[in-house]
Amino acid sequence: MHISIVRRKQIIICKHLLCLPGYISHALGVVARAKGMAQIAGQTGLSREQLYRSFSAKGNPTLKTTLAVMNALGVQLTAKIPSAA
Repeated sequence: MHISIVRRKQIIICKHLLCLPGYISHALGVVARAKGMAQIAGQTGLSREQLYRSFSAKGNPTLKTTLAVMNALGVQLTAKIPSAA
């Protein structure tokens, strides 16, 4: 299974499911900070504090929070089952 985070023409692929939770939340946190947490907070209806806490090194964002931030960033998460060889 391949999991891809796609934003415009940049693609990040993670082939090992074990790295997913921390990998995806870290990547989203980096992009959200670059765009501005206040702007993301306004688009998601979540507080800046909640977003910083959720996407911190020790954070564990809920699926709802993750999807809201992804939507605000214009990012899609795609799960794909590889075709049989």
